[in-house]
Amino acid sequence: AWATPLMDAIDAVTASLGAVDHADDFGVRADSPAQRELLDWLAVELIENGWRTKPLHRLIVTSNTYRQSSQYNDRFANVDPDNDLYWRWTPRRLEAEAIRDAALAVSGELDRTAGGPSIAPYAKQGQNRRTIYLLQQRQKMPEVQRLFDGASGVVSCGKRRTSTVPLQPLYLFNGAFMRKQAEAMAKRIATEAGDASAKKIDRAFQLALGRPPDNAEQTKMLNYLDAVDASTTKAGQDELFVQLCHALLNLNEFIYLD
Repeated sequence: AWATPLMDAIDAVTASLGAVDHADDFGVRADSPAQRELLDWLAVELIENGWRTKPLHRLIVTSNTYRQSSQYNDRFANVDPDNDLYWRWTPRRLEAEAIRDAALAVSGELDRTAGGPSIAPYAKQGQNRRTIYLLQQRQKMPEVQRLFDGASGVVSCGKRRTSTVPLQPLYLFNGAFMRKQAEAMAKRIATEAGDASAKKIDRAFQLALGRPPDNAEQTKMLNYLDAVDASTTKAGQDELFVQLCHALLNLNEFIYLD
C-alpha cells in the first residue's frame, strides 16, 4: 500500500535534490546514495504528511541546500571535489528544449499557445511554438534535441547526459535558427530601447542574461557599436547590433544555470 507513494517521494527527491545519480536504476547496480539518512528522513516526512508529495516538494525547494549559490570554495572543494555533499549549486546546462525556448523567448518570437497537435519540421505555421510541440519521430528527432542530448524516444531516460561536442557551438553560432532569433531580438530591442547604443546594450543584457552589463562590458560593447565611419550604412550599423545579440545568445551564461 505504501510502495507507490514512497517511490513517488524518491522520484521527487532525486529530481529536486539529486540524491542519487541514477533515478531510473534505483537498485543494486546503481551507486549508493550519498545521503541515505536524508532519504530515510524524507520518507518519514512523507508518511507524516499523509503521503502528500506537495509538502515534500515545498520542503526541498525552500531548503538552504536547494537555494545555495554556485560560488566556488577551495576548502570545500578539497574535501568534496565532486560536490557529493552539495556544498554548492552545480552549474548545469539548460535542457535541449529549454535552449530553443529561451532563444525564442528572448527574441520575442515565442508562441506560448498551449495544447494542440505537434508541429512538423516542414510546416509553414507554428514553428515558433515551444519545443515540446515539435514533432517527435524516433528516427528523426528535432535538431536541437539531437545536438544537446535530448531524450532519444527509443529507451527510457531517467537522467540526461550532458556532452560538449563541436557541433553544439557550430549550431549556436552558425545555425539559421539562432541567427534568425538574433535578428528578431535586435528588432525587438530597437523598438523597446530606441536608437541610443547604451540603452540598447543594457536591454540586450537584461533580456539575454537577466542582468545589466558591468562597466567593462558596457565599454567594449559601445566601442564595438561605435566603430563605424561615415560610409557605414544604416543597414551596416543594424548588422553590428544583430551580431552583438548573436554573441550574447552564444554565451555560457545564456545556456547554463549558474
